[in-house]
Amino acid sequence: MICINILLLILGVWQIYRGLEKQKLIDSQKTITYINLNQALNQPIDKILYKNTNIQGKFTAPTFFLYRSQNGQSGYWVVNPLYSQALNTSILIAHEFIKTKNNKQFLSLLELQNLYKTDTNTIQNLDNSYIISSIPRVFNLINDNYIQQNSLLVQNITPIEYKKHYNKNIVDFTLVKDNLPSLRQVNIMPDRHYGYASTWIGLFIVSLYFTYLSLKKNNK
Repeated sequence: MICINILLLILGVWQIYRGLEKQKLIDSQKTITYINLNQALNQPIDKILYKNTNIQGKFTAPTFFLYRSQNGQSGYWVVNPLYSQALNTSILIAHEFIKTKNNKQFLSLLELQNLYKTDTNTIQNLDNSYIISSIPRVFNLINDNYIQQNSLLVQNITPIEYKKHYNKNIVDFTLVKDNLPSLRQVNIMPDRHYGYASTWIGLFIVSLYFTYLSLKKNNK
């Protein structure tokens, strides 16, 4: 009984901790300020990671399709260089996520190109993006021949690789057109955690009461 009491108390306290942690994440979103990309270009990458920013420009070729699995859903990030006239340079933008359908794990390059056409004629305003160093490799595919060198269907594309293969000027970080990762982590709101905590602590109190009755009975 004592072990059960301890376990119930730990579960209750843990849910309170999780609720406070989620509230902190939510509050942090309210205080996020945008960083000017002109300033970001002159700062070390570790000082600007996951900062919100905005940029205006036109997408240019080539269009890369980057395989990823996120939130249990397989798919492909559409990655394009975006040329900013104000900055007089380009920056890699992960700007669309194509989900696989019909129980397919992978799509061919032709299927992806038919699903998504990059608009290279219109000026784009990306107002809700955040900075990363590069889009991380998630895992290695079993069939190494699936990813061909210099292909537009890739597992990883970095500014360094882009400069190497295309010999074009580009900044040393990548932008993701999406909400900040911490916002996606708040899949259970604080109030629900506190509800779970009250349940566990309530069970702890009931169990503690029966433990008291049991010990009192044994002492007679």
